[in-house]
Amino acid sequence: MRYAWVHARGAVATLADPGRLDFARLLGGRDWSFGFLSVLTERGLRGVVEALLERPPALVGLLAVTLAWLVLLYASALRGAWHVGRDLVRDPLLFLAAGSIAYLAVIGGPIGNARFRVPLVPYVALFAAAGLERRDPDPEPPPSTA
Repeated sequence: MRYAWVHARGAVATLADPGRLDFARLLGGRDWSFGFLSVLTERGLRGVVEALLERPPALVGLLAVTLAWLVLLYASALRGAWHVGRDLVRDPLLFLAAGSIAYLAVIGGPIGNARFRVPLVPYVALFAAAGLERRDPDPEPPPSTA
């Protein structure tokens, strides 16, 4: 049961990690000797805030913008999944896309990282597009050509 919890934490990290290691390397920094989930587990939310304050402000700002983008992406994807929910069973491609998201989210396992999110983003974007689509509550029928 403990491994299931560790695996689930890795899946959450895959979906939520804003790419702290990649951004740190890009901006010329060194790898961080900790992960936010481990700091959150050991020292709580206060420990995460303290760890962030030790980092360069540009890096923290970039992480915040990326995290906000992820929140918007996932909110749109959930809305899209809600809209196409009934069609999910009838349309095999939608079912395949939803299954791919689930599979790719958990395949990273306990070492969840932003790089494992890369293959699932196109599928999430499909559902996000459906969530951003404007839906007319009372659509008019198309004009007849006869």
